[in-house]
Amino acid sequence: MEQELKAKMELISRIHHRSLEVWDRIMAKSYSKLSGLSTVEISVLRILCQQPDKIMKEIGEELGVGKSTLTGIIDRLEKRGYLRRVINPRDRRSFGLEITRQGKAAQREHVRIEADLYGDIAAFLQENGALDAYLELSQKLLDTLEQKYGTEPTQQEKGSG
Repeated sequence: MEQELKAKMELISRIHHRSLEVWDRIMAKSYSKLSGLSTVEISVLRILCQQPDKIMKEIGEELGVGKSTLTGIIDRLEKRGYLRRVINPRDRRSFGLEITRQGKAAQREHVRIEADLYGDIAAFLQENGALDAYLELSQKLLDTLEQKYGTEPTQQEKGSG
């Protein structure tokens, strides 16, 4: 029995890593406007499209990254024309972030591609009578992992700031 469990654990690992690789290939092929953007950079664009008045501190907290890490992310996005720093209307002593046309276009493409991909996944699971079970088990698994490992960012993820 222990050997069977070990084999299944190895299969889970292979499936997980293969799914990450497939996801990366899909993103690389699909996102012409997102070429070279990391997942966290795309997340910053998503947050700013949904909540344009969020300040950097709030974005960092939502993403679980530290100040110095977020500053680097913002610098890269600004340099590439996806957003710009502006005086924060909520607190003129600090900077806010404004997403550019290019940033909005990238986010629209991100939403479109994800809708297509998640639609394909949901359709496959529905056709195989597994959608509800998949969703229920996935939620339970995530809840269990969050309880066991926590959801707070590590010191390394927080950065030095």
